[in-house]
Amino acid sequence: MLLAIPLVMALVPSLLLMWYFHARDAYPEPPRVLWATFGLGVLSIIPTLVFALPTIFLLREIPAPFAQGFVSAFLSAAIPEELFKFLVLYLYCIRHPEFNEPMDGVVYGVAASLGFATLENVLYVSQYGAGNAILRAFTAVPMHAFCGALMGYFVGRGVFEPSRRAGLFFQGWLAAVAMHGLYDFPLLTTEALVQQSQGNPREIGVLVLGLFGSAIAVLVCLGVWAWVSVRKLRAAQDRVGSAQRMRAPILPPRPDGLDSPWVAPPTIAFDPHPPKPPPPAGSSAIAAWLLLLGGGILACGGGLLTLLMIVGIAAGAGAGEHPMAKLIGATCCVGVSPLVIGGVLFAIGVRMLNRP
Repeated sequence: MLLAIPLVMALVPSLLLMWYFHARDAYPEPPRVLWATFGLGVLSIIPTLVFALPTIFLLREIPAPFAQGFVSAFLSAAIPEELFKFLVLYLYCIRHPEFNEPMDGVVYGVAASLGFATLENVLYVSQYGAGNAILRAFTAVPMHAFCGALMGYFVGRGVFEPSRRAGLFFQGWLAAVAMHGLYDFPLLTTEALVQQSQGNPREIGVLVLGLFGSAIAVLVCLGVWAWVSVRKLRAAQDRVGSAQRMRAPILPPRPDGLDSPWVAPPTIAFDPHPPKPPPPAGSSAIAAWLLLLGGGILACGGGLLTLLMIVGIAAGAGAGEHPMAKLIGATCCVGVSPLVIGGVLFAIGVRMLNRP
């Protein structure tokens, strides 16, 4: 039962991010294709480990912590991880009939990245516990999702711009590798510095703090870049949807029965459901992001508290110490309620952001 706590904490952030990016798509993708992409992202960790294995021996020959951090961040992590995520998009997603607009690149890119990140998160959390899960829920997991969205943005454009396809594909992979590596570099350098400090981390405390701050700065920049890219594609979807509401002229068949076209007065179909007016750009957007972030934090915390209370119920019932009714009531109040309320707030935030 105790193993379920870090497991759920490893899964909840990925599921919330999947929900968010899937909901940002005006024409959502079929769940079967989305989860197949997620599964391929999970499997991509196998060739990634094989590719990164030789760098372990290389790191042993590098004494300098900053050089160790650079090699580990780019050669062991960023380059192989983003390469095999890209191959999931290239070999499976863009060849699927459901890949029919640029926004699909973002959705499938996020799904593949979160598949990888989820298994990686489970492995880390199983080793280091729930505290590591909480930290990674706000750092490593969003980083993978943002990299997937950024790469998917360029891949989605490349599919529908054949003359620039190769260049856009390379830009997407390179952007994901660069941001991933820049995020990992200070963290892995910190790890190397702590190992070389021989139990005296106070000597490098300021340096470690600065490195961690730089990783957070990279994460923020990556998130903004991904958000701007997604917003561009969503705006394009809204424009296309508005244009399709005024249908093209309908030419009736020729009265003489021949197949050749003839000129007739255009018939414009009236749409009884006009597009909604856009919401105010200022306070409404801020409120949506507050609901989104607050709901996500509340849902993650509620899920963890629910599991902790379930473990308490099981332990108390086994020892015969606590009344079951009180523990069940406490579970509903302390754990389930924040989980449900957080999920509702997260959904409201997504809906507010999805307005045209």
